Amino acid sequence: MEQLSISDESRPDLDNLLETLLPIAEDQLQKRGFFTPFAASVDTEGKMAFTMPYPDSRDTPIPDLIMMVKKGFQKKAVENAIRAAAICYDGRLRPVSGGKARDAVFIDMEHKCGDAVALAIPYTKKFLKGIVFGDTVALPPEPSFFGSQSDDAV
Repeated sequence: MEQLSISDESRPDLDNLLETLLPIAEDQLQKRGFFTPFAASVDTEGKMAFTMPYPDSRDTPIPDLIMMVKKGFQKKAVENAIRAAAICYDGRLRPVSGGKARDAVFIDMEHKCGDAVALAIPYTKKFLKGIVFGDTVALPPEPSFFGSQSDDAV
């Protein structure tokens, strides 16, 4: 994957979030074959905290779970309680050129300085080898933790 253009201010936090979340996703895929969305944030002192959505029903759709986490991050961003955040979820990556969709781990990361990164890491489940990751794909980010709350606050 080519080097992403992110600032020196956000790089340590975003790298730390990625290096923390991806192994957890891999572990859950190997143990259970799937995982529900989970996330982490970095507070203003640099301390990382984990979070998961807790829906009212086991049948809550994955997009609703992701939105629950995003709204929590938006609230914390407005309160200036966090400086970076990331959400990790299991999904399907559809190639731009067409073809068959593949299983992928998606990680959306944002920093208060304005940097946002969206990654998809395709994976294959191998019978005796566990999870085999493919090449990481950078997707167009859709910032929603630190930027979109301004519309609601006005």
